[in-house]
Amino acid sequence: LVIGAGGGSLTLFDAVRNHGGRPANYCEIGGNPSVKKACELTKLILSKPGVEKIAVMMNVVSNTRVDIVARGVIKGCIESGRDPAEAITIFRIPGAWEDEGFKILAKYGVVLRPQRLDVRCRRPRRREAGSLGVSILITRDTAFIVQGITGREAVNLTRENLDYGARIVAGVTPGRAGRDIYGVPVYDCVRDVVRKHGPVQGSIVSVPPGFTRDAVFEALENGIKLIVIVTENIPRREVAQMVELANLRGARIIGPNCLGIISPEEAKMGGVGGPAANTRQAYSKGQIGVMSRSGGMTTEIASTLTAAGLGQSTCVSIGGDAIVGTTYAELMPLFEADPETHAIAIYSEPGGRMEAELAEWVKQHQSRLPIVAFMAGRFMDEMRGMRFGHAGTIVEGKEDTTAEKIARMQAAGISVAERIEEIPELIRKRLAEAR
Repeated sequence: LVIGAGGGSLTLFDAVRNHGGRPANYCEIGGNPSVKKACELTKLILSKPGVEKIAVMMNVVSNTRVDIVARGVIKGCIESGRDPAEAITIFRIPGAWEDEGFKILAKYGVVLRPQRLDVRCRRPRRREAGSLGVSILITRDTAFIVQGITGREAVNLTRENLDYGARIVAGVTPGRAGRDIYGVPVYDCVRDVVRKHGPVQGSIVSVPPGFTRDAVFEALENGIKLIVIVTENIPRREVAQMVELANLRGARIIGPNCLGIISPEEAKMGGVGGPAANTRQAYSKGQIGVMSRSGGMTTEIASTLTAAGLGQSTCVSIGGDAIVGTTYAELMPLFEADPETHAIAIYSEPGGRMEAELAEWVKQHQSRLPIVAFMAGRFMDEMRGMRFGHAGTIVEGKEDTTAEKIARMQAAGISVAERIEEIPELIRKRLAEAR
């Protein structure tokens, strides 16, 4: 298996095992790997005795360039003395540069049907009547900036957000003032943006980890109240400091190591959903809130709901690190107060207290909202002390296991799906029971 995405790797590993497969390895290649990384990983897996074929898979939509992964995997096959047409049995990475990626595969005889957005091979149902939901956190009128806008990833994020209708008023990169990115003016600092454009509601922070704390502090001190941190590998101490200052300033941080927020058919803030065209296919406006520790699984769940005719009000990728700015329990009051959110779907995985806190909140506040959770990584109960996927996914004791988390959530009245495709039917059942 050559798998990308933290949550996707856990989910796909479970799926292979549940269908009788015997994975030769576990891996998480990460988002946007280089050709060299994809090549070396492919060579390593193919060197394992008994491995005859490889499956290259990612979430239903990602920001990863398909052509780069294709080049790396094919190079790895050739350098291992294997025919790519024989070695590659599955290539499922919908996303950026997808057509180019499949052209590269075809050039080497790898002829596969492109796995487009609806991987369940069915057409999306018509949206159910009355499902014109509203949103929390962001709307089409939310004005925000991009800090680190001239970086490679930030340039892509800017284009994708603008294409989806986001209102990006400016970008910030020290020393790059006077430039523009897709028509968005660039300034040296947040203070200059506020002086020129007035108060700004939000910021996407996409700067190197060594500078993230300073960027977030700058945003907070200039009155920004919603900050989406997409950067990963930030020291925990610095994350804790950022969250503490945000609390003192009455602001909210989403992330770090997240893909952000989307209000379907209005705006998005971050990389969630990938390119705008794919985002429009995966997400639809409606009445189901989505919360996920995995960015890719946010889209997987939304795509599954959309295919079943269930639109979404707001979807939030909160981040997979051990410390995040906003937890499931902290988002619940926002969804609870939204009259157009009728139910919630969440992605869950081993490690951390997130699900336990959610269960406690639901019981203490007698939540009106039916909640359906999908639990990935069940195989990890057999491998305590090891980290898989996200930084926060470490099973250290009984309370971190999937079995214990499932029991806690069910005791709080949260339904738990064994497979993603079960989520829509469970939500419909819970909504019918609540009437």
